[in-house]
Amino acid sequence: MADAHTWLGAWAAVAVSASPLGAQRVWRSNLYPYLSYSTTDGLWAAAHYGLTSPLGSTDRPELDAAALSLDVGASTQGSYSLSVGARAPAYWDGWRLLLTLTLARDNRLGFFGLGNETPFARDSVTTTAPYFYRVSRTYAATRATIQRRVMGPLRVLAGASLERSDFRSLPGQSVFRRDVASGIVDSTTIPFTAGTARAGVILDTRDNELDPHGGLVLEGLFATGAGYTRTTAAARIYVHPIERLILAARLAGEGMGGSLPLAAQLSMESRPACSRC
Repeated sequence: MADAHTWLGAWAAVAVSASPLGAQRVWRSNLYPYLSYSTTDGLWAAAHYGLTSPLGSTDRPELDAAALSLDVGASTQGSYSLSVGARAPAYWDGWRLLLTLTLARDNRLGFFGLGNETPFARDSVTTTAPYFYRVSRTYAATRATIQRRVMGPLRVLAGASLERSDFRSLPGQSVFRRDVASGIVDSTTIPFTAGTARAGVILDTRDNELDPHGGLVLEGLFATGAGYTRTTAAARIYVHPIERLILAARLAGEGMGGSLPLAAQLSMESRPACSRC
């Protein structure tokens, strides 16, 4: 972890020297391990290391001015995750930046077939086919996003990513193995490597981005990849009717066109999956 500390510390130093307010910035470090459990992946052992630059006495909805992070974890079922991130939601006034590098394996990813008409038969999972509705997916990606405030709570977004996804059949019979053999899943798109460009508009009136008590977030995104496009709309609303009660709701929809590889069909386009970014 000492090497990671040195590397992230150097990155932070570069960011501070490049900032016009660099001399006023303070960076704080944190390191902690943690355990979690899921019925899919079993027990996870993970660790987080971060460097953050706090907002100080400024009253803003963002959690901090900027942060660098390193997260690693592995599960008892063969899944693992390595993620390096740099984000700056309030380091430069009016701008938000995010860069993430990810390498992960979902070794027990649910796969029930393609299309809404795919039937589900619980009794298909047997001792000889324990992974009938599972597949192993390995994923590597680098993703960059920049946002610019236009006026008030309205922001525009632009971003790009380079991703590689691979899929592997688990022991025994499975829906994935059957669909590849029949041609329902195009085997020429496995593994799949492609770049994606995205643009969008965001209206964000939350009072606090980590723990919102009121406000809404409206998002409209358009993305284009290798032979396909996505158009996504999402809305989140938070209401605080009484002191100890906060109500939240979310609605999202997406339309896709073109020739869609399996990797694209198993995910939904979004801006960075981080309420702080």
